[in-house]
Amino acid sequence: MFVIPYGAPEGYEWFVTLVVLVCLYFVVRKGRIRMSDFARWAEAGCRALGFREGEFLDAYTRNQARAMQLAFNNDPLAKAIALLIEQSGGRWAGNTKPLYKALRSAAVKGGESELLDHEDWPSNDSWLGRDLRKSAAGE
Repeated sequence: MFVIPYGAPEGYEWFVTLVVLVCLYFVVRKGRIRMSDFARWAEAGCRALGFREGEFLDAYTRNQARAMQLAFNNDPLAKAIALLIEQSGGRWAGNTKPLYKALRSAAVKGGESELLDHEDWPSNDSWLGRDLRKSAAGE
């Protein structure tokens, strides 16, 4: 925390806080974090408020991981892709037409045929391509 000198002009504490925040922003390392500018500013702000180093970033990355796991668990296509990767030893090549067939086969072979009945399952290889592009864009 800061000590504001007696008799400092009005608004001085905000100025000092802003200076400290900007300095701490450049101290916080940029990592492989989604929305890294937000995370750096928030971490700097938390440090300026007396939180321990990394406390915000730790909580933020844990929450991101949790959100990604929830999204994965509710996405039949992601589950089928995971099954295909597992069954193929991590190697597969081709376009969306054979991929669509391979994913359907992987779901059945993996005992997860209910994925094919899920409302979000693509109805054909064209929709599969659209869904994959949408996922790659982070939508």
